Amino acid sequence: MKTFLSIIKKIIMEPSKQIIDISLQVDSYSKVVDLWKKYKKTRNINMNNTEENYILNNLFDFHFSEINHVLLYYSCNLDHCLMMCKANNKYINISAPIQKNFSKKNFVAVYC
Repeated sequence: MKTFLSIIKKIIMEPSKQIIDISLQVDSYSKVVDLWKKYKKTRNINMNNTEENYILNNLFDFHFSEINHVLLYYSCNLDHCLMMCKANNKYINISAPIQKNFSKKNFVAVYC
């Protein structure tokens, strides 16, 4: 049986299935993790931006799915990214360095 991290590595070595621009910019990825925790309890994120609500609710709904995947969130003002990983129904969040000024946009890349 493959280890959790080997499954995650295999997933992120493939091209992303989708890249979604998102307006949400954070100073710390703990805000994104807090939104995930809130979503797990309420199954709803309600922020001031209707489009952002739609995107976040759909991404977090996918994060609940049985599919092994990685949601890679990048906030353009930070020098690292957050990988929200799920494999074999286990979750882990990984912070990884990323090239400074990698993108001028915030985005979520979906790997599965």
